[in-house]
Amino acid sequence: MKLRSGFSSDVSEIVYDGYSIVYSLIQIAVYMGFKEIYLLGVDCSYSVTGKQHIVDSGFTDKQSATVGERMIFAHSIAKDYLNNYQVEVKNVTRGDVRSLSTCNFRRYS
Repeated sequence: MKLRSGFSSDVSEIVYDGYSIVYSLIQIAVYMGFKEIYLLGVDCSYSVTGKQHIVDSGFTDKQSATVGERMIFAHSIAKDYLNNYQVEVKNVTRGDVRSLSTCNFRRYS
């Protein structure tokens, strides 16, 4: 599986999806000037067989088995950018937080 992602410093030009809407929103928050970003409910889990979104649209992602790994990859790209610009992402999600803890973002429970 070939993965690609980036992190945008100018969201008026491009926003990378990073395999998650959260990734896009982090880029927007950074562009708006936030230096501390708190995440709630971001656990990098994704149902392979069940409901995949809060609203059931009937769409099933055929690549859902690898979504977690794709998100972890994207967060590792973001980590370098965020560290260089002294932006801190704090995940306040309870439980196992695969993506963000793997990338050594500071974690609060």
